[in-house]
Amino acid sequence: MNDENIIEQEYLAEPSIEESAQGGVAVSDDIPQTTEELPVVEQSTETDEQSVNTDVRTDDIEKQIAEQQKQDEKLLAALDDVLERRSKQIESGQQKRPQARSEHVMAAVAKKGVGFVSLGLILVFMGIVMIATLSSSNPNYTIPLKLSPICAILIGAELLTAQIVTRGRPRISIPSLLISVLIVAGCCILCAKLGGDYKEETVEYNNRMVAGEIYDRSYTELKKVADISSVKVNVSLNPNGAVIKNGTDALAAGDIVNINVEFGGVYNSPKDFAADCKKVIECYRSMGLHITDFYFMNESKLRSFTLDVEGKFVQDYDIGRLEELVNYVYVDDFDYIEDLEDYVESTAESNAESAG
Repeated sequence: MNDENIIEQEYLAEPSIEESAQGGVAVSDDIPQTTEELPVVEQSTETDEQSVNTDVRTDDIEKQIAEQQKQDEKLLAALDDVLERRSKQIESGQQKRPQARSEHVMAAVAKKGVGFVSLGLILVFMGIVMIATLSSSNPNYTIPLKLSPICAILIGAELLTAQIVTRGRPRISIPSLLISVLIVAGCCILCAKLGGDYKEETVEYNNRMVAGEIYDRSYTELKKVADISSVKVNVSLNPNGAVIKNGTDALAAGDIVNINVEFGGVYNSPKDFAADCKKVIECYRSMGLHITDFYFMNESKLRSFTLDVEGKFVQDYDIGRLEELVNYVYVDDFDYIEDLEDYVESTAESNAESAG
């Protein structure tokens, strides 16, 4: 359309042949029309130029955007390449770095499972404790029982260590834990049994030891007090008392000490017998020995006297009250008692034969 307007403009601008032949300028009727159309031609041209410029600018912007995208892509690719190379360098460096000994040990422990290392430590620990206990001259069998919670501490420490190394995924070695529990329980049971036997032997030994000590301390003193033919000391110590270690100096209320005294000579009355009994009681009190019970006796063909002094309260009686507690038999009744004893024995034998 623009081309047609241009051609029409050129055609109207040219003079006609007749006008050129006459030598004048001929004004055509169509000129005004031509002058009116000229501005239209200029506006269309400017519009075309603006559209062309707009298209050129759009193409330039698109090219710039495309170039920027290409540059961004190249930059990202280069960055990815750098990061990939860096990661490969780090990995190769870690692979080349030798593993520390502690790391190797911790990895091996985690692989074995919780309970393997503690089993070895418990074996060493309980072995040392048992050797020290059994080889002692005065063993204390409660020590392994008191130290057994340390084994639980070892297992707990290993569990926490494995928790840290494996990052919350520890492996548990059930056989190792069972063996550890059996070892600790077996050692405790063995020590309890040995402790009970040792305590019985110790108490029995100390019973005899304390009885001999009391006899030795009272022998020389009793000779000065009365005519005594024999003294027997029976001791039953409290198994939980301190007397096992301290001897007679630690005799307590829970310990039982019985003294059997047999007097020699002849007594004419219960009062004389009770007087000598009181002397013996005061002699033991002066020695600082706390006696539970006394049993006094004197027998002959003429007289028979016996006296039981039970408890400390009766030991504080005076001679008059002790005389009331004396059991005695005179010579007139002695034959009757012997005949009665023979009768009882024969009756018992006959009953046994009839039962058989």
